[in-house]
Amino acid sequence: MRSTGALHQHGLVALYVRRADDGPRVGFTVGRRFGSAVRRNRVRRRLREAVRQFLPELASGWELLFVARSGVEQAGFGAIILAVERCLLKSGVLVRAPNRGTSAANGTDRHISGSEHGC
Repeated sequence: MRSTGALHQHGLVALYVRRADDGPRVGFTVGRRFGSAVRRNRVRRRLREAVRQFLPELASGWELLFVARSGVEQAGFGAIILAVERCLLKSGVLVRAPNRGTSAANGTDRHISGSEHGC
């Protein structure tokens, strides 16, 4: 994925995207530099929840790989959502309805209820 996908970065996360036959499919990578498995899993859960906010708006036919960057562990959840949103917008994978704007711009809190198995 890293060698064949396009890279879009933000201070807290990096996003690799490439075309796929189906999808969107989403993966997460948190390196050992974050410490114990407990700490890595916490970062992964926070990233997964941030991405889950945007699942209904993701275009089909893409594979996405989010890579945690240093600082994401200490960042607030709002900052993580904003970083994920900016990466998705830069990559062109996020499809928005007209006059919707970004969640940071309009101040909405988009929470999707249901299971976490979407990511």
